[in-house]
Amino acid sequence: MDSQALTATLDRWQNGIKSPNFVPVAIKFSLLMAIPLFAFFQDFKEVFILAFSTAESQYILLVPFVIAYFFYRSRKALLVSSQKSYLHDFLGVSLCLVALLIYILGSYTFYSLQLHLLSLPIFVAGLILLFFGPNTLRLLAFPVALLVFMSPFTLFFMDTWGGHLMSSDGTIAAFILEPFMPIEIVYNPAVIISTVTTLGEPIQFELGAACSGIYSLTAFLFTAVIFGYIASGSVTKKVLYGVIAVAAAYFLNVFRIIVTIALGRFFGLGVAVEFFHLVGGTVLAFIGTLFLLFLGSKLLKLSFFQKKKPVCSLCSGSAAVCDKCGRIIKWPLIKLNWKRLAVLLVFLLVCADLIFMASAVNYNVLSNSEESALNFNPVTGELEAFSEETGWSAVFMGRQLDGESRLGLIFVGDYLLSKIGDSSDRVYGIFELSDLQSKFHTWEGCLNYQAYPLTIEKIRYVTIYDNNTNIVNGEAIIANAPTMNQTMALVYWFDSLNLKTNGTVTNYAIKVTLYKYVPFVNNQMDSGKVDATIEKLLSLSESYEVIWSQYKQTNNTFVVDLYKNSAAFTLVVLAIFCVSLVALLGKFFITRISARKKISGLSDEDKALIDLFKVGSKNSKTFSWAMIPEKVELLKQKGLLHEKFVIQNNDVYMSWVPY
Repeated sequence: MDSQALTATLDRWQNGIKSPNFVPVAIKFSLLMAIPLFAFFQDFKEVFILAFSTAESQYILLVPFVIAYFFYRSRKALLVSSQKSYLHDFLGVSLCLVALLIYILGSYTFYSLQLHLLSLPIFVAGLILLFFGPNTLRLLAFPVALLVFMSPFTLFFMDTWGGHLMSSDGTIAAFILEPFMPIEIVYNPAVIISTVTTLGEPIQFELGAACSGIYSLTAFLFTAVIFGYIASGSVTKKVLYGVIAVAAAYFLNVFRIIVTIALGRFFGLGVAVEFFHLVGGTVLAFIGTLFLLFLGSKLLKLSFFQKKKPVCSLCSGSAAVCDKCGRIIKWPLIKLNWKRLAVLLVFLLVCADLIFMASAVNYNVLSNSEESALNFNPVTGELEAFSEETGWSAVFMGRQLDGESRLGLIFVGDYLLSKIGDSSDRVYGIFELSDLQSKFHTWEGCLNYQAYPLTIEKIRYVTIYDNNTNIVNGEAIIANAPTMNQTMALVYWFDSLNLKTNGTVTNYAIKVTLYKYVPFVNNQMDSGKVDATIEKLLSLSESYEVIWSQYKQTNNTFVVDLYKNSAAFTLVVLAIFCVSLVALLGKFFITRISARKKISGLSDEDKALIDLFKVGSKNSKTFSWAMIPEKVELLKQKGLLHEKFVIQNNDVYMSWVPY
């Protein structure tokens, strides 16, 4: 930027600050930023820690900067005024309530962080609609929609789709490599590709769900959405561009596997593993970005670098809106309705406070760290959390170091729980520790990767503990192992505990799994005994939670009541949303039908002008453009036209569109 451009930019900023619209816009914009930051603070904190600690989620770190960039380019949208409408206010309120509904119900699931942040764009859309109106929301729709990528929603699909992608990746890689080197591929339980080095040393590559390419698919989709938005081209080409991006991510991941195996054959396993992890992050994203730009520009003929719009010769006039190009030159004065703002602020602060209190369900700080701390020794496996007050004793069986490394967890330990007084009554336990709850995986996916085949027969969402203020939910799973002639009865849940190691107290997210095998009867599942075993595991789980939960802070009773009455809460919120949406659409269609009836009675010249506006062309020589503003005002007064705003080159342009 040269000195003249810098001076011009500073002058524009100075004029903007001196503008009478600066204070009202600054107040509303400050509220737009502050309310979500307060409500979703704990979620932002957790997702950024997750992004910094796992390479697969690092793309999330880019999302706020990309959103800020597009928001800055569309900043003049905050000056666009909209007619005050109770229907739009009603819709804005209903959007905030929908976000609150998703947040509260999501707080009691295994995917709380994902659902919390998926409610964020809905909440922000409601705020913009209430503070600035529908025109501003339309102009800011893209940066608001990008907030979806703040959620690490890939964990939704990791366990379900990861195995299928993993199998297909391995199959294609093995098919391509087989003519050039000895390849053997095994699919049970995980995909393992075996080969030999040039020195004759056998090596194996295990493809886990995290290596399936789901994270790459998400990052590439995010990139394609951005490129598709800024590109010039038809909607069909942009949709096709997104499909190509997903396909490119898939085949680039296959290419990464092929190169890794080839490096392992010629240079050894160590070099291959280092390459796989290096290229799995930033390098693959960089290569993929260049590849997407090349495909978009050469194959689909999309233009990613728009030329600056030439300066209109009439924009220097005194009119508020240029009659030729439609650029808004002088903005109307914005006045704050303080009474309306105060009412909205009360409602929004209540919603934000409920969201913040609902976050305590997942980010609960235990009341007294010293008093509530339980002794834990990761070396010996000593764990006071499995208290004998429950009537069960625990023996440490070993540590799953491979699982810790693969999942990025702090500790994964196996325990054998025996009933005191009856050592023949045994239950197996797995105790997992992490700094973040979002790093844990659900068992319905993990059961597909065991050393023996398992068929899940039933999954039931259960309440482990409920004292009216603190609720802990979990899952009960019944899975058959036909090769072992046994049925696995399993109960697991997430929670948080203060653990003391070497005198240091640390708050951890924990995942506890209790399971027991029930033998088949006549080669079939013993349903009665399996159900009784599930009930026993639930009773033992509750006994542990009774001890652990006595130190927890009390959650907001109103939030808990909303969750317990989730059916009624959902019905009311969805009813409000549907009524507001139907009312708004009904008003639009009624206005449109009325306008079309009026158009039929217009003169031929006015009908021709209406047709001209329909095609959006201002190059016709049929009219004297000096007379069009008068015609437009007349048609507007008759209710035949409405305003449409678009942003081009950081400026807002207005056009008139027939109903």
